[in-house]
Amino acid sequence: MTTLPIQQRTLVQRLWKVVGINVVRPWVLVLPLVIMTALFLVTGILSWLTIAFVPADGQLRFSPEFFLIIFLFLTANQTIYHEYAVSLSFGISRSDFYFGSLLNFALQSIWYAVVCLSIAAVTGSFFGSEFSGVGVTNFVSLIVLFIGTQALAASTTAIYLRWGKPGMLTFFGGLALVLVALPVLAVSDLGSELPTLNSETLTMLETNVIGSAVALILIILGYLIIRKASVR
Repeated sequence: MTTLPIQQRTLVQRLWKVVGINVVRPWVLVLPLVIMTALFLVTGILSWLTIAFVPADGQLRFSPEFFLIIFLFLTANQTIYHEYAVSLSFGISRSDFYFGSLLNFALQSIWYAVVCLSIAAVTGSFFGSEFSGVGVTNFVSLIVLFIGTQALAASTTAIYLRWGKPGMLTFFGGLALVLVALPVLAVSDLGSELPTLNSETLTMLETNVIGSAVALILIILGYLIIRKASVR
């Protein structure tokens, strides 16, 4: 009697399996395109009817980036929440699930960055302002923004998976205190002595570096939290 050796999957194979589970619902990639097409048509029709706001130069402003930020946040939240138990039932470890989901988020970010820049090249509008042209800097900025958005959603969902409602109440309670404290600190004497970041003087490279650092911190926090999360 002979036994068959167990084939060990490589890290890439394990992560790609998670990506396959996450995109089992293809509407995640298709639905935004349908919605953006509808929004573009409605914006064009309303502008033609002079109902919508039209700048003095007559240029149509259509920027789907704001919509995608909200959409990717929600889909990342639902992906972590719904596919977590499914992945564990297939014998996938928590680490493989988390980093496989991040790989999926990165691929989606690249895809939607290409879509946004393609639309910006046609409409001439990028984040509601005049488009300066397709470049590596704009491409990287969109990827960093989209990955950071999804990392934020993943880390907050991981809080719920590990600590449930008490964890979420603590998180949002602490966030509320920070949001209240920041304006108070800004107008105080202590706030005037702290270094400030002026978005007008920051270069795009510096903005990308800061955004990448924030996204990395969120990714690390999400991993540390979800590695001991339970199935809900």
